[in-house]
Amino acid sequence: MLIMFIGASLLSASTTNIEMYLWNRLTYVKSGDEVIENQFSLARGYLRINHAFSSNISGRFNIDIFSDDDGLDGAGLKLKYA
Repeated sequence: MLIMFIGASLLSASTTNIEMYLWNRLTYVKSGDEVIENQFSLARGYLRINHAFSSNISGRFNIDIFSDDDGLDGAGLKLKYA
């Protein structure tokens, strides 16, 4: 899909833009003078490539990266809008 976007932009007058969105998480837990938990993580992130082949035809390639404290591996990756 990504190769199709790049190839189409070379063959025709078209536009491509790249967007990135990030949501961060900071956890800080303190009991008295003792720090129990202190961590910074990426809760979710999107890398999005939008391409307009013409004024009537466009496509979007979206990579969704997320973390999950409840899961076994703690992270995941999804491909959307392919």
